[in-house]
Amino acid sequence: MGVPSHHGIQGKIDAAAKTGAHLSRIHHYILPTKSDITRFIRNHIKSHWTSLWQNQKPTNKLALLKSSPTPWISSQQSLRRHEIYLTPLRIGHTRLTRAHQFSGFYPLSCSFCTSNEPLTVEHFFSCPSLTSLRQSLKVLSSHLIALSDSVPSFHDVFSYLLSINYLYPASNFAVKLIALVWLAACKISNLKKILFLSSSIYSSNREC
Repeated sequence: MGVPSHHGIQGKIDAAAKTGAHLSRIHHYILPTKSDITRFIRNHIKSHWTSLWQNQKPTNKLALLKSSPTPWISSQQSLRRHEIYLTPLRIGHTRLTRAHQFSGFYPLSCSFCTSNEPLTVEHFFSCPSLTSLRQSLKVLSSHLIALSDSVPSFHDVFSYLLSINYLYPASNFAVKLIALVWLAACKISNLKKILFLSSSIYSSNREC
C-alpha cells in the first residue's frame, strides 16, 4: 500500500493534490512571460558582472573610478582627441607612466617636485608643487573625482594637463619633443629615457 509523501501533514493538502491532479493543463497566466524571463536573465548577468567588476578594484584602476561596468556618458566627448586623452588617464596607462615597461629603462619621475617615485596618473593630480595651479584652474586633487563621470566638463582638467605639458598639439613635433625632454631632463640618469621617447615620437610622426 502506497503512502503519500505528504502523509501526516495537517491541512487541506490532500484536497489540493486531488484538485491539481484533475487539472487538464497549466494555465498560461501562471507561467512567466518571455519578457519576464529575459528581464530576469539580464538582471542576473548584470549582477554577476558587477560583482566580478567590483572584485577587481585592487588591481583594476578603472574599477576604482567606476563602481559598475555600465557605460559612462562622459566617455563620449564632442572631440575625438578628448576621448583619447581621457581613456588612458582613467585606466592609468599613459605614454609617460608606462613607457618604461616597453623600453626596459627606468620609469619617469615628476619634474615638479622632489619625489623620486615613478610617475603615475594619481601623482598628476596630487603633486604638492602643483597645488596652487590646480586650485586656480578649479581641478580637484583626487584623480578619482576629477576623472569621474560626475564632472560636468573636463575643460579645466584639459587646461591643467596642458599647463604641465602632459597634453600638446598632435601635429607639432617640436612641441612634443620639448615637452617630453623637459619632463625627463630632471635627472642626468634620464638620458636613455629621453632618447627612447624622442625616437618613438619621431617614428609616430613618420607614420602619420
